[in-house]
Amino acid sequence: GLLGGDTLAHLGHELNALGVRLQANRDEIARQRSLLDGALGALNEGVACIDELDRVLYANPAYRQMAAGGADVLSQAYYEHLPVLTGAGGAGPGSENELEHRRRQLRALVTSGGHGVRVIILHDFTELKRLEGARRDFIAAVSHELKTPLTAISGFTETLLDGVLEEDPVIAREFLGKVAAHADRLATLVRDVLTLSRLEQGAWQVQPADVDLARLGQALIDEFTPAADRAQVRLELVAPAQLLAMTDTELVRQLVGNLVSNAIRYNRVGGTVTLQFAEAGAAGVVITVTDTGIGIPAEHQAHVFDRFYRVDAHRSRQTGGTGLGLAIVRQLSDVLGGTVTMVSDSSGTAFTVAIPRRDARHELVTRGI
Repeated sequence: GLLGGDTLAHLGHELNALGVRLQANRDEIARQRSLLDGALGALNEGVACIDELDRVLYANPAYRQMAAGGADVLSQAYYEHLPVLTGAGGAGPGSENELEHRRRQLRALVTSGGHGVRVIILHDFTELKRLEGARRDFIAAVSHELKTPLTAISGFTETLLDGVLEEDPVIAREFLGKVAAHADRLATLVRDVLTLSRLEQGAWQVQPADVDLARLGQALIDEFTPAADRAQVRLELVAPAQLLAMTDTELVRQLVGNLVSNAIRYNRVGGTVTLQFAEAGAAGVVITVTDTGIGIPAEHQAHVFDRFYRVDAHRSRQTGGTGLGLAIVRQLSDVLGGTVTMVSDSSGTAFTVAIPRRDARHELVTRGI
């Protein structure tokens, strides 16, 4: 034949070697593709590659979710599932736009990938925008709350300096009392803002210990009796002789104290505040604070745990409320691993806090500072 046996054998060997190399190359390409898919699939940013005809060549899961609600977009033109990008100027290389799409706030960046391919990168900043709005609202609310007592203190002080101090000691004493009350309100507001800030940042170290909640309840009743007497409200404790739990004494004291303080503040003259502790099976404890006030209207109930939300702003300021007490209660219950719920009608309001009851073999989750 034209080719000797040795030549054929050599050719066969080379073909086999070529086949092995091709398979190795295919395996390497598949490995690299798998690595790329894994890396891009783990990104929170949406990434898609499109060709000269605007068709999608590749899209990671985040892109599919943001642009099309998770649907497959391969071979689709990008503007079929992301029409807002066309309205914002298209997908030209180097373009950057903020878009509102599928009720999300997106930032779209388009770069050149070479060989006529463009890469669309989507970043979802919906939550960031919400947090920025919440921060602005919080700063505005704090500024407003600070302004009221500061204006009052400034006005009373100016009047005192104008001569009332010497001319009419009785009125001067009354004004000084009002200055002191507004200063106390400022101090309370600053304390509550700092407490809420620490809780929301998770910067509160929980220190679990054996606590007799029935005894803690009696201590809270003793602490709030003077305020209740001034408001002509009766305090009542309902608790077993002993109720042990492994929890953080100070956090529970703050949580229940805020609820009792609120119940006194928004009660009616001659009303009652009932503080009740009870077991909820072997794993939990339920704490309920009930008042006999006028209740919270249904349209306000969804907002009572919001910062600075007040059903009756005028009455709240008159009674010294900062509008942060219930927001702090909710954060404290979260830190303790519990829940807080509310039931209210025209005969009064009841707040119920359920917290885990741990024994010495279990430790509360600690949030480090």
